[in-house]
Amino acid sequence: MDQLIATLASSLGVVGALVWYLYYTTSKTLPGIVKEHRESIAEVTNKFSDTLRDEREHRTREMQQLQTFIKSGEGCKYTRPVQ
Repeated sequence: MDQLIATLASSLGVVGALVWYLYYTTSKTLPGIVKEHRESIAEVTNKFSDTLRDEREHRTREMQQLQTFIKSGEGCKYTRPVQ
């Protein structure tokens, strides 16, 4: 009888530990990992969007400057030969 109780207690101990591990992993660990991952992805996405916006604004200014330069004729070095 003592052996049966010892076996039962040790079995419940292992099962109890597994149940606790499963509960802790699914209720505490995984949600924390998911939250961190979502925050990281949001931060990377925001930084990337800001960088794209800055690049787009820079290219727009650059194109405007280039168009002004071309229209002014300052960049034209070619002159027609006089005949």
